[in-house]
Formats: sequence, C-alpha cells, structure tokens
Amino acid sequence: MIQSAFTCTGSYAILILYGIKRTENRSAWPEPREGRAAISCSKSFCKEEYGRFIAWASVNLPPEDFEKLPSWREVRDWPGKVVGVCDYAARQRQEVESWDEGYPYWWDLSNVVRLPEPIPCRGNVGMWKMPPDLAAKVSEQHGVDTVDTAGLTQPSER
Repeated sequence: MIQSAFTCTGSYAILILYGIKRTENRSAWPEPREGRAAISCSKSFCKEEYGRFIAWASVNLPPEDFEKLPSWREVRDWPGKVVGVCDYAARQRQEVESWDEGYPYWWDLSNVVRLPEPIPCRGNVGMWKMPPDLAAKVSEQHGVDTVDTAGLTQPSER
C-alpha cells in the first residue's frame, strides 16, 4: 500500500502528471529516500493561477510539450486532492539542472500514474504520511498500470 505523499503546486502537478517534469527540487530528503508516493495538488490552485501557468508554458515549453497540457476544465477538480502516484528516488544536487529552484535535493520521479478520480486530502510540505483511510483510497484507485500513447503511465480501464 502506498503510504507517503507530497504536495506540489497545481502547475507542477500538471507538468508531472503529463510527463513533462520528471524531478522535484526540494529543500529536504524525503523519508524514506525512495519508494512510491501519492502526488497531491495544493488547494490554492485556481483558474487565475492556471491562466498564468498556461501563459508561462506557451513561452517556455517546447511546442510538443505545450500541446500535451490539459484545459482548465480537465484539472479544475484537482486542488486539495491526490491526483496521481509515482516512484521516486532522492539524490543530492550535483549541478544545475532543469527545474532547479536552488534546493540541494532532487527527487527523480518515474512510473507516474494519474488517478481516475482525484481524492480529497489535506496536503503538507515535504514528504508526508497519508492517514490510513486516504492511503487505502489511493491504493484502491491505483489499479494496474498501462502506458498510453503519450508515454504516460495511467491506470488501466476497469
């Protein structure tokens, strides 16, 4: 059962779940330092922030990545909810990399899976332990992984 989770901004949740961002740059080691974790979207994510993100992305992302981005309608239910899961492995910073925010620790993310239905939760900073009922709901939705045409791992149809 997946027991750990981390919270990120709505724009980073989108970039991670749509296969564009594969690292998290953080100020602390996660505990444990590697494993499988749920991804929660911060509750402050709103339509205005989404609009600023899309404006930024239109200038800063390659066209093929920009085209992958969802509409607000597709993500408007994400704030304050677990929206996916991933494998992670932490390492110390070696050099400046993409998505570098100046923190010393990198969490390399892989096997990203979007949940079919976002699950309400109270997020937290860093890596946090999910309450047992939330962990059970996340694990129940996680299902069997498949890979879609965009190269993103997603739950299979039930």
